[in-house]
Amino acid sequence: MRWQASQPSDPEQTGIIRTNQFSDPEQTQKVRPVGFPTGPQQFGPQQTPPPWGEQSPPRGMPGMHGPEVFDSGSGKSPKVAVYVLIGVLAFVVIGGGVFWFGLNGGMGDTTTAASSTAASSSATPPGPPANLAAVPEPPGKANAKNGEYTLAKAKDAKILSDKDVKALEAAGVDKIYDKSSTDSGLAYAVAVYVAKDADSAKKLSSTLVDNQVAAGMSTVEQIDVPESVSLMKLAVSDQFMYRGIYTSGPVTVRVATAGPSTIPDQDVAKKFNEFVQKVLGTVRVG
Repeated sequence: MRWQASQPSDPEQTGIIRTNQFSDPEQTQKVRPVGFPTGPQQFGPQQTPPPWGEQSPPRGMPGMHGPEVFDSGSGKSPKVAVYVLIGVLAFVVIGGGVFWFGLNGGMGDTTTAASSTAASSSATPPGPPANLAAVPEPPGKANAKNGEYTLAKAKDAKILSDKDVKALEAAGVDKIYDKSSTDSGLAYAVAVYVAKDADSAKKLSSTLVDNQVAAGMSTVEQIDVPESVSLMKLAVSDQFMYRGIYTSGPVTVRVATAGPSTIPDQDVAKKFNEFVQKVLGTVRVG
């Protein structure tokens, strides 16, 4: 993998994303050559904190799914700190779609064969997974809240942010497949949102990307992932988080991997790549 990470965008320019990613379904199978970085990226202290503001779900809210729960240090609102609850590192993506990750410790061996998304030549248009079992399993120990939800039940279970609920409502989503897990110190999540049609799914994908950028994530590129998959990264002093969003017919898919800074960034990126490839091999772009 070769990563080209940009700095988090100016809060006043949160709409700056790759706008062509959802416009041409014919380009969703373009795959770039594979490459890997020679060493971990180095991140200095974060100079400008992401604009968490009032878009964040309450800190430590039970059942929320998402990559970073941050707490401004006492008396130091610009400083981003990790909220640790009973030795479990929780991650929630602020302001954009939420996934809740409880991380256990240690490095382990997670092997997921990368599938070639370019090899998919089926003439059948992509459709939603038949059921929850058809959604790829993330590595490791499954979250107890994994399941199939209506939008109303997802709201009750608090696995979605308010902003994302509005976006899903606008897209006519009323079926959600949600799976997350922890494995060897990393956290994984995949969510599948079944919209009313393909156009609604594309609009939903664009809105979810906007939500993430507004929350402080920056766009990145991964050279062996289709260009139609929006890839983003959030890096702070204590953790890394990667997320991908794309469409598959009337479906919008979100994939995420997060880990503490005690695990090298390139290792988190590699595991994210493996998981993305696994999901793309089952719920293909289109």
